[in-house]
Parts: sequence; structure tokens; C-alpha cells
Amino acid sequence: MRDRFMTEILDVVDENDNVIGKATREEIHTSGMWHRGVHVLVFDSQGRLLLPVRSLTKDKFPNTYDCSVSEHVKTGETFEEAATRGLREELGIVKPKLQRIVKFRMSYGTNDNTIAVLYKCRYSGKMKADKMEIKSMNFIPLGEVKKLLLMEEHKFAPWTRELLKRYLGIPSKIEEMSSGERRGICSKREKCLWHPGMKCLFPDKPCIFCKIEKEQQKHGC
Repeated sequence: MRDRFMTEILDVVDENDNVIGKATREEIHTSGMWHRGVHVLVFDSQGRLLLPVRSLTKDKFPNTYDCSVSEHVKTGETFEEAATRGLREELGIVKPKLQRIVKFRMSYGTNDNTIAVLYKCRYSGKMKADKMEIKSMNFIPLGEVKKLLLMEEHKFAPWTRELLKRYLGIPSKIEEMSSGERRGICSKREKCLWHPGMKCLFPDKPCIFCKIEKEQQKHGC
């Protein structure tokens, strides 16, 4: 299972979330290239937070508290599509009503540089945890989450710790970004007049996505 995850193809981005290439998850985590991720906080009807414990088989930070869902964004996906997929695959939640909280950049650890979006949703139906991803999970009142976070923060995965601090109004290390979201280097719609031989989303004006080589002139839409 881990081998399959490590061969997933992800978009490589720069620090401003411009897509500049593609690579496998393993290549990205080996070299430290910037890539995309998503996190979701799931609350029940009582306002309690679903706080899972990461599986013992996870390659990073096993047996620590995680966001309700954490996912890499696959190549060609939007942040919201990745969040929706993660909820379905990890918890069995379909058609969630997602509320976007913040877009940010952060180093999650050695060679793990991520630009991500945090969402939240409310759900009180049945769930089925992916045992490959989750050791256990419980809905916990936010007051208890805050107390646990302040007293035993080492029990949280680094990104979870900082995102929960941000959500709870505690100073955190995440670097917030603008809410703009970009999708891929170029779509497959029309030929790009500004970069011959390529295809882009905006054929009639300069394409903000066409950052293929460092020496190319930057165009604004």
C-alpha cells in the first residue's frame, strides 16, 4: 500500500503555488520540492471535532493526532476535489459541504514543503475509517482539544498542531496565503498564443500558468 502512495503523481509548485512540473510523491519527499495538500476538520452536530490517531504504519509521525482528513493533491486535482476524495476514501463521507478556512504554506518537516488549504465540514452520519490510515478516532469537544494541544502538543502531527492553533486563535507557524487557487500548468483546451506548441486556459491573453522555464517572461492576465 505504501509503495502505491509513493508512486502517486503530484504537481510540483513554487512558493507562490505556480505549477512548474510533476513528480512522484517519493521524489518530492526526497528532494523537498513544494507540492500541494489539503486538510479537513470534521465536526458533529454538537460541535465536537473528529480527531483521529494516525496509523502505526504511517511513514511520518505515526501514532499522533491528525486532522480529520489529510491528503496530498494529485496532479490535475483542485484543492476541493482532493478534500472531497480524502473524506470519501478515509471516512466514507460523500458529498460533503466544505467550508474553506485558510490557504497557507508550511514546512511539515525535513524535505516536506507544502502549500495547502484547510477546510471544515459538519457531519453526523455513519463513517468507516480506513484502517491503513487511521488507528482510532473520536469526536472530542473543542475545549478538551485546546487543553490537550496546550499541555501535550507533542502528541499531534506538526501540521495538525499548527492548524488547530490557527483555528483556535492561538499563535501558529503557518504562513497564510491569498485565497486564489490555480489548476495545473496548462489545460487541454486551446493553443496558447504566447507559448507556441502548448495549450492553455486563456488562449486570447497571456497565461499565468505557463511557467515552464525560469527564463520565460512572466505574463499577467
